[in-house]
Amino acid sequence: MHTTTTMIHAVSRTALRAPLLLALLSPLQMAAAAIPATPVKAAMPAPLPAAHVEAVRQMLSVVKGETLLQAAVKDNAALRPSQQALFKHLFATTTPQRQQELILRALARHLTLEEARSIAEAYATAPGQRALALPAGANQSDDVAAFNALPPALLLAGAVKAARPAIEQAANEWGADALHKLTETAVAVARLKIGDINRGDEYSAPVSIQYWSTRTGVAAADELALALVVCALKTDHANREFLLTAKEMAWGEMLWPANLASPEKVASSLRRLDLVEVAAGRYLTEQRAGFQQANDSFDKIDMPFDTGHVADAAKSLLPIVAIVDRFGKAQNAIIPAQRAILAFAAERPGQFSVKNDKLVIASKADERAFAALNKKLVAARALQSAR
Repeated sequence: MHTTTTMIHAVSRTALRAPLLLALLSPLQMAAAAIPATPVKAAMPAPLPAAHVEAVRQMLSVVKGETLLQAAVKDNAALRPSQQALFKHLFATTTPQRQQELILRALARHLTLEEARSIAEAYATAPGQRALALPAGANQSDDVAAFNALPPALLLAGAVKAARPAIEQAANEWGADALHKLTETAVAVARLKIGDINRGDEYSAPVSIQYWSTRTGVAAADELALALVVCALKTDHANREFLLTAKEMAWGEMLWPANLASPEKVASSLRRLDLVEVAAGRYLTEQRAGFQQANDSFDKIDMPFDTGHVADAAKSLLPIVAIVDRFGKAQNAIIPAQRAILAFAAERPGQFSVKNDKLVIASKADERAFAALNKKLVAARALQSAR
């Protein structure tokens, strides 16, 4: 009589579930470190005197300078619809004072301190206020038309026209910076949601796709966060379903010595292994469909400015795709190797027994053959952890 110990281990929740789900978090946590480098800017012009800046600031407060910024953005034909939508959101959620600060220095380069004061004084009058209140393109009353022909109004119009390129540049830089912060917020909330998904009970009922409830108000940022969460939910669902099948089929116990020594249990294990194989195939199909859906979603996102987040999100899936591919290759080898061992035992009823929790094989030749089969299984398992 000869004794050998099978090298079969139960399916590990940590070995299967953790890498597939937690791998989604790591790339998201590195998103902040992957911000594209800020381009080198040209040398800044000489600083303006504080009194000059303050005079222009007071002028902008009087003339509602935020409307000058908003008009420059609205009339900028180079902006895409997604960019205009971003600015609409920013205008609605940012104070007038903040918007005025964005164009303050651009206008100050085209106005003297005295000119800024004269404009403020003129627009503080009743005709000036009526001129400001008149919608663009509306018919002007005689007093408004007369006011708009006065030097202060002409000075302001000329300064705005001359500063238009600088105003557009300031607006674009503001929009890109704001978008980056909003997207960071959306991704951070998505990361928290994914953490909740990872900590859930893997054997609870299948998770249904829950649409995003926390919104930044910017479509591109919210769409990116939603795509990441949906992908995590699909990954989690696929994991739960496969692990549930593995548990129900007692996949990790099929090659235990006591089971190999029983012809009835061997026959049952062969039937159940077929179901595990089907579940593994379904798991791979669902995972790959989830990755494809996520990438399709990324491709459809019209990010107003390139913050790098969409590219980072796509890259964050690559390690998970690699893990799933390794799982597929491993199962293509592991399950046939397990089936070969079970078939070997099925062909030798009464030749296997158990002593001190170890498998005892009656024939030395069978023991060598069994060892060879077990070696193939060990090699197959190594594929799952290979890099």
